[in-house]
Parts: sequence; C-alpha cells; structure tokens
Amino acid sequence: MIHIVTASNRHLYRAQLAEMHRLRRVHFVEERGWRELTVIDGGEYDQFDDERTVYILALGPEAGVLGGMRARPTDDKCMLADVFPDLIGPDQPPVCGPGVWEISRIFTTRAARSMKKSGAANITLEILLAAMEWTQDGGVDRLVGVIDLPMYAPSRERGWNIHMTGLPLDLPDGPVIGIEIANTVADIEAFRRMNGRRGRSGYMVTDADIAAFGDLAKIEAEFAVVRADGRLMPGEAARGSETVAAPAVVRSPPAEDLPRLSPAATPEEVAAQLSAHGVVVIEGLLDPARLKQLKGQLAPWFAAAEVGEGPFFGRRTRRFGSLLAKAPASAELALEPLALGPIEALLKADGACDEIELNLTQAIAIDPGEAAQVLHRDETLWPVRLAFERMANVMWALDDFTLENGATRLIPGSHLWDRTRAPAPGEAVAATAPAGSAVIWLGGVLHGGGANRSDAVRHGLVVSYRLGWLAPAERLQLVTPRATAAALPERLQRLLGYQLHRPNLGWIEGQDPIRWLRGEVADLAPTADNFPPEMAGMFEALLHDPAFAGYRD
Repeated sequence: MIHIVTASNRHLYRAQLAEMHRLRRVHFVEERGWRELTVIDGGEYDQFDDERTVYILALGPEAGVLGGMRARPTDDKCMLADVFPDLIGPDQPPVCGPGVWEISRIFTTRAARSMKKSGAANITLEILLAAMEWTQDGGVDRLVGVIDLPMYAPSRERGWNIHMTGLPLDLPDGPVIGIEIANTVADIEAFRRMNGRRGRSGYMVTDADIAAFGDLAKIEAEFAVVRADGRLMPGEAARGSETVAAPAVVRSPPAEDLPRLSPAATPEEVAAQLSAHGVVVIEGLLDPARLKQLKGQLAPWFAAAEVGEGPFFGRRTRRFGSLLAKAPASAELALEPLALGPIEALLKADGACDEIELNLTQAIAIDPGEAAQVLHRDETLWPVRLAFERMANVMWALDDFTLENGATRLIPGSHLWDRTRAPAPGEAVAATAPAGSAVIWLGGVLHGGGANRSDAVRHGLVVSYRLGWLAPAERLQLVTPRATAAALPERLQRLLGYQLHRPNLGWIEGQDPIRWLRGEVADLAPTADNFPPEMAGMFEALLHDPAFAGYRD
C-alpha cells in the first residue's frame, strides 16, 4: 500500500517518518556512499524536508517502511534550480514556480528490492505512480528532479515521459542530470499501461480511517489488495486475482453525526437546526416517483457532461447548470417548502435583505477515483465581510450518499467560527443519506465533496439561494429561456430574478421585472419609487416633518 503523507495527516505517521529518514541514511549514505548529507539523530534530512513536503511511503506488514519519496512545490525553493543550477540549459523553460513540483530522495529497502527480484512487487513503480497521481489531482502537470545519469534511459524505457533539462554534471558520487516529467492524465495512463498497472496506487489515510480500523498496521492489513479499478477498499480482492484479502470490514459511523430530521419536521425545526449547527439532513424528502422523474430528465445531460479542468471543481467530477431549462422537475426542488421556507426566514432575518433569489442550480456527478474536494465556504464568492449569512445550499441526493462514494463532507458549527480558525484533520462529517434526501447548509459552513472510492458514480443536485442584492453565481435569467421562465410559478420567477429588491435594485424601466416578463412593460414606462414600507414612511417624514426641513430646502 502506498500512503500519501501531508501536513494534514502527518501526525498519524510519526514513527514511519522517523523510520523513513533513518532508511534514507542507510540507502544514500551507507549503501551509496553519498557525501555531505546531513544526519540528525540517525536520520538523513535537508532543507527540503519541511511542512510543505509531501511524503509518499510504501508500507508493508505491521506498517513498516519499504520505500519512499518526497514531493514538494517549487514556488519558494527548488533543489534543481537552487542546488544544481548547472543542470539547467540556457534555453530551458523555468523549472520552478507555481504549478511545478519536485520529486526527490526516492529509495527502497533491501526487503523491497528482494520483492522486485522475486516478481512479487515493484515498489518503485508504485511510489512513482502515487506521486504522479497525487500531484495531478492538485493540478500539477509538470514535475522536475535530479537523478543519476544511468537511470535516465531505463526510466524512458519504462514509459516515463521525461526529458533532460540540460547537460549531465559529473559529481564525486557519480554523474547526475536534471529532468522534467510530463504529468498529465494521459501521461499517467500511458505509464500505467506500459507497466501493466490498473487504477490508482496512492491512498491518503485520515483520522476517520484510524477511527474505523484502529491504527496504521490494521489499515495496512485491511487495505492489502488494490482493486483493479484503482480504489483501495477494505476486505476486497483484486478482480481477476486469486488473492484473498482479509474479511470485509464495515466502517464504523463517525464519532459525531450531522443533525437529522424527517420530512414530517416543521420549517421552524429546520431553521432551528440551521441556526445552531449550520447544517441539517432531511432524509427521504423527495419521494421515489419524483426522484425517478428527475433522474430520467438529467440522465442525458450527465452522459454528455465533461469533467472539470481544475483541482477545485474536480478533474473526475462532471457538473452542469441551467437546470430549470434542462430538467423541468427541478422546479419543484427550488420551491420545496421545507427547504425554501427556513432558508428565506434566516436570510431575511434582521432586515438583511428585502427578497432572496436563486444563486445557482447545478447537477454534480463525482466519478470513481475522484479525490476529496478542499473544504471551503461558499460565502467567499462575495469579497465582503458581513455580520449575517448571505446564502444557503440544498444538496439533493440523487443516489445514496455513502462514505465510499463521496458524500458531501461538512463541519457542523463552523458557520459560527472566527474566520481565521482553520479546520483540524477529521473534523468534517460525511453527510451519508439515502437517495431523495436533502442536505441543507449555510454559506458560512466549511464543506466539500468527498472522495469517491467506490466503483459507481455519485449523483447530486444543488439548489442555492442568496441575498437578493448580491450578484448570483449563475446567470439564471440568461440560461433560462424567457418562454420557459414565463411558464414557471410566479414564486419561482421571482427567485430567478424577475423581481425588485427594494429600493429600486434590479428594475426594468423603473418597474418590477416580473411585469416585463409578462409583457406589461414596453420600451418606456413610468418610473415607480419602489420603496419598502419602512423607507416609504421615512420619506413621508422627510417631506412633511419640520425637523427634516434641511433635506427639502
């Protein structure tokens, strides 16, 4: 099993990281005779071992280290550029900066090399694949490094898409070269095919795994077999393999669950949960007949949708919007009283807005192999600091949401945090729920899509609402044809933006836009004042109260 160790889960690997540094000393100092390496407490370290470094570790029985490598961003320092600049040719593009990572210090133990000779495993290949996968998940298409010159030709023969950054340099420990590695999805797939590998190699253990299995050794035993489709699943054998894994283990539920209600709950109960926790799950809110109808209307669009182009929206996640035009059944979801009522009450509390509107409609398919999305707050769409909530989301589960297929992760109560507070590993809770459920959360709640480690796609649908005076994430009036909008219920027309936010925000010729939608406003119309009641009263006072004479004269 290949483990990805980052700053977020490093606390789980203290013993293994200490062993890795010791084995690096054994490999590079004792076995290879490298000079001028720093040894501290029996382990080899240098300036590129810091909090930004990601370690790729191959662990074996009892979670012992069989090999490893490090990967690190180069936007602040880079071994190739800073230590070995002579390896960079004059016409070579920059080898460091945003979007470029460096790999270094790859090694395997004698035990791992014996496994390779016996044909049992090639740990080096698995480590390289895991590093390529993890960095590509983060949008990194270029890797650089320094390797021994004799390794260059075999690396190319193995299918690695690499080239030299300049001429070799003869060092006391032997000649070395700088390399750049193309790290696109296509390059990774070609490397897999060339070496007879299928699926992903790396896995990132979290506190949830420790809670479920107990410790790294038990995780290593349970995740002993990599499935042919690339996910690491406890207790499953690889397809087409005679290898039998340990008995299946069912994950324990999280230590803390999200607040949950039934469809019989009242809007007041939903609002109370949202106020206190920022999130609530209403199980089974969408009946099976409506769910089937909705999935049928969305199916051809899901089939045609393309994956994202960046790490945030996901390179294995497909999204599309304008749902009111693509799937008419989604209109009922936008008007669902048990979601819309509490959200409207909370967003309009204390006079934060005159009216609310839709922020976006989006269908989401998380494909197998997608990594977990970075936790974030949707309120950051608008670069303003407000003392009240500015938006809310409703995620409709079109499939069963499970820990394995990427259920949305949320941190209950995080809407109340100081915004300088960072989440700790393991604080997020998966919104597991049966198909037809609604997960509602406020814009101040930290959340993100989960990693899909199953063999099936996870489908969901988001309807988002915002304060009516904020710009929307999706220009729904543009993507919803006027004829389609005209046929919708008036409440939904207004949520689309065919309404005024008093005073006088979003009008057409001084009139409520819903009159334009109905054909009641032409090229010219009388301009109305469009004051809310409290402002109309203030204006009357300004006109007639002697105390405000200065405003008139």
